[in-house]
Amino acid sequence: MTAAHSPLPVSDNIPSARSRARLVLFAILAAIWIIFLAGLTWRTANPPLVNRAQILASDRLLVGHWLDVKSGRFQVHKELKQGDLTGEVIVENSWIIQKKISADQEFVVPVRTRKDSYVLTAGDFRIEKSSPASPDLPAGRIQPQVYRATPEILEQIEQLLKTAAQ
Repeated sequence: MTAAHSPLPVSDNIPSARSRARLVLFAILAAIWIIFLAGLTWRTANPPLVNRAQILASDRLLVGHWLDVKSGRFQVHKELKQGDLTGEVIVENSWIIQKKISADQEFVVPVRTRKDSYVLTAGDFRIEKSSPASPDLPAGRIQPQVYRATPEILEQIEQLLKTAAQ
């Protein structure tokens, strides 16, 4: 008599519980690594930068908070270029940046002096070379920008002013 033969192949490749556990562990570690990399990318993808031409072309760099952006009322806590201005000032063309402003945050506001007020620095400028390491900037239109007064922004401005003074 012959032995019964099964039409289905018998396989010895059935994964054990131990190999399944390794696979699950590997999948979890891969997911954690991907989440870590995504978080790192999100935190460092868009570092804040200041516009060198705007900072150098400004008469004053006001640090403070907006009392009323529409009317241009700005409370100056300190001034970074000349250092002699505090109190409330009027920034005439502040309506341009109105959508970017949050009242509870401190900002650096580059301005040019007018008779009794200030205007956001904007216009056509050519900034000459301030050091052998930095090239001339081409002439170009500077759009009005304000910057959140973060430690990174304040450090960039401080370094830029030091370089320009040399």
